[in-house]
Amino acid sequence: MSADSLSPQIIARVLSEIRGLVKCSRRTDPEIEYIESEDNSISEVHCYIYGPADTPYSGAKFRVKLVLQNDYPSAPPRGYFLTKIFHPNVSNNGDICVNTLKRDWKPEVTL
Repeated sequence: MSADSLSPQIIARVLSEIRGLVKCSRRTDPEIEYIESEDNSISEVHCYIYGPADTPYSGAKFRVKLVLQNDYPSAPPRGYFLTKIFHPNVSNNGDICVNTLKRDWKPEVTL
């Protein structure tokens, strides 16, 4: 997504949400770690998600990306696991299939 195709309000929102992810990354025991992009693009947001304690995923680190569309936040981002994971809501190609990113999306939801 080109910043040229977004309103200043949407650019400000996305940057604010990215700052929130960066803040989470700085915690002593983060659940999410933001990965800064090499090209400073705001169209793809990359993070590591850490497996929750007391689950089969405990201690695991999964790379994910969210691809923002031109009509974000009216339309949800597309979510992908880049790290291979076996989960009923993740397809073989890593596509995240949850209602929050599909039919239940609301513009108030953040990254």
